[in-house]
Amino acid sequence: MEIKCPLAMLLLLCLGTAAPAVACSYLGHEPHEIDPAEQGVDTEPPGQAEVLELFVEREEKSLCPGFIYLLMTPAEDDRTNPESIGYFLAVVDGNRPGNLTFAGHSSINEPVLIIPDQDPPGQAGLLMTLENDDVRSPVDFTVTVTAVDLAGNRGPASEPFRIFDRVDTGGGCGCDAAARDGDANYLFSMLLALAVVAFRVRRR
Repeated sequence: MEIKCPLAMLLLLCLGTAAPAVACSYLGHEPHEIDPAEQGVDTEPPGQAEVLELFVEREEKSLCPGFIYLLMTPAEDDRTNPESIGYFLAVVDGNRPGNLTFAGHSSINEPVLIIPDQDPPGQAGLLMTLENDDVRSPVDFTVTVTAVDLAGNRGPASEPFRIFDRVDTGGGCGCDAAARDGDANYLFSMLLALAVVAFRVRRR
């Protein structure tokens, strides 16, 4: 299923482009940190995360050029609370955009925490930001998601998930959303995911 340029996305783009004297930033992930007290005590790795949906938005003239958002079923662990589990990505096929990072972080290969209170119940999201150099290039690469608990135990990688977005040359918003067929909560999930990237506009 594909939904193009929903109203919520257009509103976000307006926030990013309406005023020239503003700066834009994203809500960011905090780095995952290992708890020394858990090392040597917790030997059971977390379970497997499952990617559910993908959102890609790119806008060449926006102050915030674009983002990639993965919505997933979070991993479970016997000792680490869900909000303390870290997640990182591994590119297993294709070429990732050169400037792709977790929002507020420097690398998609280092585990980060989920941004709290931003996703539907029982789901979690990972937000990656794109820079200007990546706006006009095709996006087509495949990743896995791996969970890490407080002891540093790494769970099994998720099933590979393709991140794909064509280059929109027709002047549209260039936003595609892929989802599983039959997901009754798709639109609700999408709006909540977009809320994560609500632009915090501030005066310079």
